[in-house]
Amino acid sequence: MAVTSPASRRWTVAALLTLTATTGLVDAVSFLRLGRVFAANMTGNVVFLGFGVVASSDVDVLASALAIAAFVAGAVAGGRVGRPDLTTTVLTMTLTGLSSDSVLAGGPGGRPQRRFGSVLAMFGGAATGALLLQITFAGTLGLAAAAVGAVALVFARRAGSGGAGRPAAASTSG
Repeated sequence: MAVTSPASRRWTVAALLTLTATTGLVDAVSFLRLGRVFAANMTGNVVFLGFGVVASSDVDVLASALAIAAFVAGAVAGGRVGRPDLTTTVLTMTLTGLSSDSVLAGGPGGRPQRRFGSVLAMFGGAATGALLLQITFAGTLGLAAAAVGAVALVFARRAGSGGAGRPAAASTSG
């Protein structure tokens, strides 16, 4: 089912890629400076919980469990006030799709630009966050906040100018 976006398809894809890069920034801060736990992407936290089964592992199981619980609480709240059918980019699915759809795997090859864009956005956000954290903690969080604010501003302006009603992609993985 298509999700209606107040912006054009191009602006919507740009916004999704910007938000994906922002998750890289946020996870750089949370993992590198706030206790080796992911805040934006839960895959690592689930893996850390698995590592925690081994008593000799140096993993903070409580931190990972709390991050997952907070993420689930946010998702529940978002589902009540937002669109529960709007999926987020799942990097593992994106990479799997790129691989299975490739000509090397016998797939159609298609147009993988958006999938590559999603992977590069996450990588770029994480790398930028890691580099910025060497200089400024607050500035890294400020950049993430500014990126989210810019996306919100674009959508607010588009919605206010009568740009609503255009179908948009539900995720950047396709």
